[in-house]
Amino acid sequence: MVPGTFFLALASVTGNGERGIRSHAGYTMDSDFEQYLRTRLEDWRSNGLDRRIREVSHRKAPSTMELGGRTVVDFSSNDYLGLAAHRGIQEAAAQASGTDGMGSRASRLISGSLESFRRLEDSISQWKRREAAIYFSSGYQTGVSLFSAIAEKGDIILMDRLIHACLIDGARLAECPWRTFRHNCMADLERKLAALSEDAGFKGRVFVATEGLFSMDGDEGDLRGLVELKRKFPFVLVVDEAHSGGITGPCGRGLAAREDVESQVDISMGTCGKAMGVAGGYVAGSSSLIEWLKQKARGWMFSTAPPPAIAAALLKSIEILSSGEGDRLRRKLLENISAFHASMGTSGPSCSPIIPYIVGDEKAAIDLQERILGQGYFVGAVRYPAVPKSRARLRITLSAAHSREQILGLTAALRKLGSQPGS
Repeated sequence: MVPGTFFLALASVTGNGERGIRSHAGYTMDSDFEQYLRTRLEDWRSNGLDRRIREVSHRKAPSTMELGGRTVVDFSSNDYLGLAAHRGIQEAAAQASGTDGMGSRASRLISGSLESFRRLEDSISQWKRREAAIYFSSGYQTGVSLFSAIAEKGDIILMDRLIHACLIDGARLAECPWRTFRHNCMADLERKLAALSEDAGFKGRVFVATEGLFSMDGDEGDLRGLVELKRKFPFVLVVDEAHSGGITGPCGRGLAAREDVESQVDISMGTCGKAMGVAGGYVAGSSSLIEWLKQKARGWMFSTAPPPAIAAALLKSIEILSSGEGDRLRRKLLENISAFHASMGTSGPSCSPIIPYIVGDEKAAIDLQERILGQGYFVGAVRYPAVPKSRARLRITLSAAHSREQILGLTAALRKLGSQPGS
């Protein structure tokens, strides 16, 4: 019997409408719990933390969308190269849907795996210069599945304090403790590694995880510093290239490739729904690692495979990233980043399309977002728990698809309505 079935059925028989059962259209809910949820939601709203989904009617072009009955310029998207609207990628997806249908029908372990997914994983591994790769349905699923599959009792996971929530949630599911080190602080990490090295009782493995490009602050991970520490202490280095993949390094392979430390990164992971313009996530590494994930990564094992169109679209996306067209798009993105900072008179990472415009107060961030929208520009307002309390911000993201005129229009609106972006 499903938990709660007897409770609901008994309430229906006894007609208990007094002590905590509410019924609407055949649905019943314990009224104490319902009141608890309403109270929590009201508290959430009163602190300026409530989130609402904005309905987009159409995305007419790579850099614009129809929102609230009018066309606005989108500065909230992670589509850094504009590939989400690329005609070649759309055509590849449409052709695959016509050939293999929309759905994959079951998990790849249950009903077999389409040949296109094998080709996709081969393409990812070649692009990332790894022995093998495994593709997941989403970036979040990738991060949640990794540590819960590879970290065991007696191990420890050390992560940059600003690492993405998916890796934190995955560490929580692992059978070992996890800790954070101060953001990009190699001295703090070294102290923690030294303490473990001196602990005679610690016999496990150490995993150290960081990001190529941090999603909220837009700064890069100190990969060279981590590689230096690997020469002093044994640990497995995990780098999430979710936001750096596609936009930097040879063929867009990411920060590790640009910094020439790929060979020192044990596990490379990333998402396919940002610069790659499609959806999903991947882990790339040794053949043994990927085979182990196929045995143990629950997010991969127990999920229906993505639609065949996704595999076809990503194969085309990787082809573009590795081509002269990909180089051209990356150059255009860098030009747009430079144009933004020149117009605002600000400095920032020259390769980062993520620009945090710090506001501080949560309600003030929402207010500024609405006023900027009134000027025809949509930017994301990011608040706790995505960022620390009182560090609310507009998260401005630039794309190769933006025109110079669109960027100058946004900076004019920011100068008119807000203060200078912080960090």
